[in-house]
Amino acid sequence: MTALNEAPSADSAQPLAIGERFVVVDDVLPEAVFAEWAAAERRATFRPSFSSVNPMFDGMSFFSETAFSAVEVSAESVAAVRSAVDAATARLDESSPACRDEFRFWRYGRGVGLDWHDDGASRAAAFILYLSATWRADWGGELEIVDCSVDDVPCQYSDVGRDLMNAPVLRTAIAPKPNRLVVMLGRTFHRVRKVEAGAGDTIRRSLSGFVVAESSARDPGVAER
Repeated sequence: MTALNEAPSADSAQPLAIGERFVVVDDVLPEAVFAEWAAAERRATFRPSFSSVNPMFDGMSFFSETAFSAVEVSAESVAAVRSAVDAATARLDESSPACRDEFRFWRYGRGVGLDWHDDGASRAAAFILYLSATWRADWGGELEIVDCSVDDVPCQYSDVGRDLMNAPVLRTAIAPKPNRLVVMLGRTFHRVRKVEAGAGDTIRRSLSGFVVAESSARDPGVAER
């Protein structure tokens, strides 16, 4: 499994890593803009959510549903996130799909994760911006991606966990480093590894949503990350 953690980037505005189906950009927002988004996440009202993938084993996360047009941050800070998502998506999809207005803040505490799944064919891509104040490599919570289309994974058992053992590529693990943006194409298997007990009371905080084609702009789905 390939790991992406604290590797430095020569230019903070440039991608740290580009896969076949994902892009990672570190220090994606100016410090003041990141602080504004982090403060907005901490002011938000959250409610519990059982996993839509594996509710028995993933644990309980918390989410706050909002939109770029409604969140209490400046217009400049909204534009900074949307333009960063658009720029990263353009490296993967030349059709210029649009970032949806709706998104969610997510909180994962220790013992919480999200099992293997894909986001379906209606979403061009998903994006995740990590908002924790700090994170460590031994706290878990990595986004793991199988960097190929779901169509390239042999469906031998109709069991994702077993079928992925025959995936043609290794998994890539991306740590939830603060101010890190990940954009990932749809129809890509991925999961969130559980937050380790060593994280203590530190919460894995993120902002996530979907990028969709014009014809799917009213797609009601919201990403879990």
